[in-house]
Amino acid sequence: MFFTLQKIEGFIINVDDFRDDAALLDQIVDELKPRYKLVFASKSGTDFSALRLTEDDVVVAESSFEKFMYQNVLRRAITKMGSAPSTTVFLCKDAGSLRSAHELLLGTILMHRHSVAPLERLKIFQQFPDFLVQDLEDLRVCLSGECLGFGGEFLAAPEGIFLFHEDDIKYHEYPLVPNLEHTDCPVHVAGRYFSPSDPRYSFHALSNRILHSKKNPGAQAECFAELISLGVWVATDGSFDAITRVPSRPSKVDRLALYLKAMPKAERFKSHNFYPASIQPELLKCPDDYPKLTTMDFKSRKTAVKGAFSADPQVEGKHIVLVDDVQTTGATLNECIRVLKAAGAAKISPLVLACHPYTLQSLGLSVEQEIPCGPCDSHLIGKCNSKTGEPFFGCANWKFNDGINHAYKTFKDGIKTKMMLMEPHLLQLDNELESEGQSF
Repeated sequence: MFFTLQKIEGFIINVDDFRDDAALLDQIVDELKPRYKLVFASKSGTDFSALRLTEDDVVVAESSFEKFMYQNVLRRAITKMGSAPSTTVFLCKDAGSLRSAHELLLGTILMHRHSVAPLERLKIFQQFPDFLVQDLEDLRVCLSGECLGFGGEFLAAPEGIFLFHEDDIKYHEYPLVPNLEHTDCPVHVAGRYFSPSDPRYSFHALSNRILHSKKNPGAQAECFAELISLGVWVATDGSFDAITRVPSRPSKVDRLALYLKAMPKAERFKSHNFYPASIQPELLKCPDDYPKLTTMDFKSRKTAVKGAFSADPQVEGKHIVLVDDVQTTGATLNECIRVLKAAGAAKISPLVLACHPYTLQSLGLSVEQEIPCGPCDSHLIGKCNSKTGEPFFGCANWKFNDGINHAYKTFKDGIKTKMMLMEPHLLQLDNELESEGQSF
């Protein structure tokens, strides 16, 4: 799901990952070269003749330090290509390279085998590339728009923001993420959630919707009801007994119950002939408040939610779809799975609106690199319409009836403008990396 790309002009291929499969690299090059610019990048800088490449074809790490901090290599590769980050995709087979690509807001495709062990697969999902592809045919499919890596991100975005139109899409994917605590209950994930401290947040419609739903859940009910309905179909193929949710603490608004109650009106709920009676948020309850989990580590979260939930005996022998909003450590989701199992549920299919990948460090953007408002001295930030829930860019200083005609941009135009302002910063070589590399 290339959420920051307006179009694709070029690919950076991490050639180190293909040293043991030169034939696959040849096939990839033959597939991509007629349509896209290609540049190759390497951490090692060793002989490339087995890959039918010369040293002039490859941008290599110039110091030992750059082998670990790969951003400058990718910056030089983008500059050599003559394109921009907002038109460039990074292709690799090693998930460890993805963080550097995410720092530069590149599109990302990871080639991997689905047969990897659950722990290794979980590490891949902690980096969350835009697409996971297994072979050349998968690569063709994702570039044609026949499949989206994260169907929930497409449904959450305003119309026209992505490279592909809905008519081109043959199927939506809700990737299956391993659950190490309950291995028989892997989690279907609708998309990713980037917090406001992550530079990817302001480009990401689903993250904006999730954050703003905490203050105004009603405005997001229609969108999330569609998103959940499609996810239920992907996760179960329509074969289940009931849909419930991870209940909120009694002191908080039960947003997920609100989204579930809106599902009978969702087009995707009706098109799959789901029964409204299958929506049963009351199957799980949270009788008492438990501590806020935000600042806790995994062990503390697990302890805090132990015994916090109860399940209705009606779940016995049934296939339950369990919906949650954002999965970070999975503590609350897994505690709900535990109590459903204890109550006799025959099968549990977890579905989350979004999974929280590793957060990137701030890119250190100055006010000048934000979108200026113009009528006032502030800047535009990601917001959501209080009635429709649609994301847009509006002034951070906007106040109702303040008499100022603050600037406004649609989400699509805001992303274009923001990328244009950020690209010189993204492509500027990190001098600290350069100096540390020389003394490494």
